[in-house]
Amino acid sequence: MLTASELKALLKTQGLRLDKRRGQHHLIDGRVIERIIESCRLSPADTVVEIGAGLGALTEFIVEREARLTLIEKDRRLAAFLRLRFPQACIIEGDALEKLSSFIPQFSWGQALHPSSFVVIGNLPYSVASPLIVRLCEADLRPSRMVFTIQREVAQRLVASPRTSDYGLLTLLTQPFY
Repeated sequence: MLTASELKALLKTQGLRLDKRRGQHHLIDGRVIERIIESCRLSPADTVVEIGAGLGALTEFIVEREARLTLIEKDRRLAAFLRLRFPQACIIEGDALEKLSSFIPQFSWGQALHPSSFVVIGNLPYSVASPLIVRLCEADLRPSRMVFTIQREVAQRLVASPRTSDYGLLTLLTQPFY
């Protein structure tokens, strides 16, 4: 796990800067990372897609669990860094919303993918969270588990009760399955 000062140093040595337009923020709180990974309940039989892998804070813990791994990173500089750091992972460079149809079938690696072993995780920017979750819920092969860090407003819509202002499409698509 990286400390804030180690993250800054790593970004500097790689010639990288956080891009606020992309909503980039990197996880460094070990307790948060551990809670996310624990929530995933990963096993070596799982196929994991990490959206917005960044510098790989979550990725290093996924690799330890020996799950098959696909990383999706929109920032080409970070994607290049991830290729060097995690050569065992399949790395898709681009916007997860645009690449959704291409990354779901890609998981089989010549084997049948069992839907119960398909997990999607990520530290999502606000602008991407709702549309991405909707598309994943509408996909032919829906993930068995999705574990995301999201803004409070998105979380409130996910857990909303009927006849409340937060209740809507996101609630209806997620609550029956997740």
